[in-house]
Amino acid sequence: GIEAWADSLRAIYVDWRFVLLFVLATMAWCIFALQDSVLIGLRQAIWVPVENLTFAVLKLILLVAWAKLLPDYGIFMSWVVPMALLLLPVNWVIFRHIMPGHIAATEQRSETLTVGSVTRYVAGDYLGSLVMMATNGLLPLLVLEQAGAATNAYFSIAWTIANSLYLVSRNMGMSLISEASLDRAKLELYRRRILGQTFKVLVPITLFIVLTAPWLLRLFGQAYSSEATTLLRLLALSALPGVIPSLSVSVSRVQRQLRRVFVVQAALCALLGILSYLLLMRYGITGIGIAWLTG
Repeated sequence: GIEAWADSLRAIYVDWRFVLLFVLATMAWCIFALQDSVLIGLRQAIWVPVENLTFAVLKLILLVAWAKLLPDYGIFMSWVVPMALLLLPVNWVIFRHIMPGHIAATEQRSETLTVGSVTRYVAGDYLGSLVMMATNGLLPLLVLEQAGAATNAYFSIAWTIANSLYLVSRNMGMSLISEASLDRAKLELYRRRILGQTFKVLVPITLFIVLTAPWLLRLFGQAYSSEATTLLRLLALSALPGVIPSLSVSVSRVQRQLRRVFVVQAALCALLGILSYLLLMRYGITGIGIAWLTG
């Protein structure tokens, strides 16, 4: 579908070696993404922000280092290499240390799962996740196709930083699912507690980014600071109201209301996608920040 989404990227599948690397990286990314869920499900959520922060820092360092060295593949490799470096040690810790202890401690409370129940839950949840991934994944391609590579470079840096903020509410929501699934009677208590904790983490970080955005972006060059400061501020601010639909989805997952999960995510993605397209045409990449904060 790349010719339909971003025809200017057609060259990436000319080289079969890059195609193979892309496929392997996608497979590895699936495992990397599941690590967070596994750690939280094993009640070891403390390691999730450590892992994600390490990934984010390495990603930004390599992005700076490879900007000139690998102009065509620098952004892609800055994601793949840190992910590959973290994949083996994290899984080694999970399988050799955390999981055996968890099995021993919870053996008496284990439940029998059927293939059918797991399939129904995953299928419903996956549809909702798919539309969210489509919105997040296609947005940089939209900018590339409509505004060009230089503008997409400015957008991508702000987008990468803001995504780290969105991960906070997502991971907090995963913790809510893990704990509330063990004791559904406390779901409302956990929901209020997670809501407060999420804002305690996000508000100071968001304010820091809003205040220091020009200097943060200047690390990548003066042009980034000039072109993307307002965008970064708007995207950072959008992470705060974004906590509400994110936790709503997590509560619905605990209640196994998968239709509600899909409806919330599909409606949000349709709104964000349409607004991003319309406002990008009118206000440039700043319009995307307006779209996400408004949506």
